[in-house]
Amino acid sequence: MRAFSGSPDDRGVREVRRLRDSLSPGEPYVHHLPDGSAVHYRVLGELETSGRHYAILQSFDDHPDEAGLFRIEQGVPMEIDDDNEWETVAEVVDEMLYFYDS
Repeated sequence: MRAFSGSPDDRGVREVRRLRDSLSPGEPYVHHLPDGSAVHYRVLGELETSGRHYAILQSFDDHPDEAGLFRIEQGVPMEIDDDNEWETVAEVVDEMLYFYDS
């Protein structure tokens, strides 16, 4: 998956680099779980829409074609439980990837 880039669109969607800017090149984003274990992620892309920060993260254990979409709250990836929110953000990601791949 190619990272997207560009300027804000009509809906106020914009690329951000909050997680990526906090890491050295090639350094994984490490999410510490409540049980003390940790998950290492590649940050494939980040965006902000409706005042919320989202990231496309790929665990080092994931297949290269798999990635997860997370809402980032205070630097912590949160699963998106609301189906409408997930669908809206996934649609935005699809549009951005389609627009910047063409």
